[in-house]
Amino acid sequence: MVSIAAMDRDGDLSGAIASLVRVTRNEIGWSQDQLAARARVSQSRVSRIERGLADDVAFGAVRSVVTACGARWSIVSPRTESRVRQRDPAHGRCSAHIRLHLEALGYVCEQEVEIGDGPSRGWIDLLAYQPASRVLHLGEVKTEARDVGAIQRQIRWYERLAWSAARGFGWRPRLIGVGLYLLATVANDDLVGLNRELLAQVFPLRSRELAVALADPDSLDRPPAWALAMIDPLSRRSVWLRATRSDGRRTPAPYRDYADFMKRWRSSRRR
Repeated sequence: MVSIAAMDRDGDLSGAIASLVRVTRNEIGWSQDQLAARARVSQSRVSRIERGLADDVAFGAVRSVVTACGARWSIVSPRTESRVRQRDPAHGRCSAHIRLHLEALGYVCEQEVEIGDGPSRGWIDLLAYQPASRVLHLGEVKTEARDVGAIQRQIRWYERLAWSAARGFGWRPRLIGVGLYLLATVANDDLVGLNRELLAQVFPLRSRELAVALADPDSLDRPPAWALAMIDPLSRRSVWLRATRSDGRRTPAPYRDYADFMKRWRSSRRR
């Protein structure tokens, strides 16, 4: 079954529907007339939808055409998705852990920074600015990493809008660095291993290189490559950025998965 999210970050809902309908119809082998008959709409309405003019077609007709293609129609609110994530206690604990260490390095930090407007709205997990070097760091936190491609697209969008968000705080960045922080779980280690080649291309810097870049931002004369590291927000170790198993870490992750982390965290809070 094909699914379509009714709000994408570029706000081009009509374009997304047009592509879905056109590609699905051609793959099935229907003509526009055949699809129109199945959806009980006119052929001209199918044509307008496929030309990216769904905004000019009654919603009921659009829904009928999408459904006739075998797609699952769903309305997804970016604001709701982000708010659910913000209420995730593990996510909040990870973000606070990163902020603590960055502030110790002289960064000024802001969490859950709102960007975009209208349907194209989101929240950057962490923006950190080092005033002396004028280096901006964008931190994206994932307690459960699932879709590497989606993460890549999300960070690229965040990176574009981070400049204006930084200026809104009165910061004047000269360059920006990006760090993807994964909760140190066996599940996330497994995902990194399964996507090793892709992640090596997208996030060529790892924990050691990220630690150096964060500790000495004055040495940066160009934007560093994106970096990936693991973190354990319950650890008090001074070396807070951890390598993945794929990067040569010999010891297993401290938690099996998200649920195991939450269990350990709740247990520690009761002591």
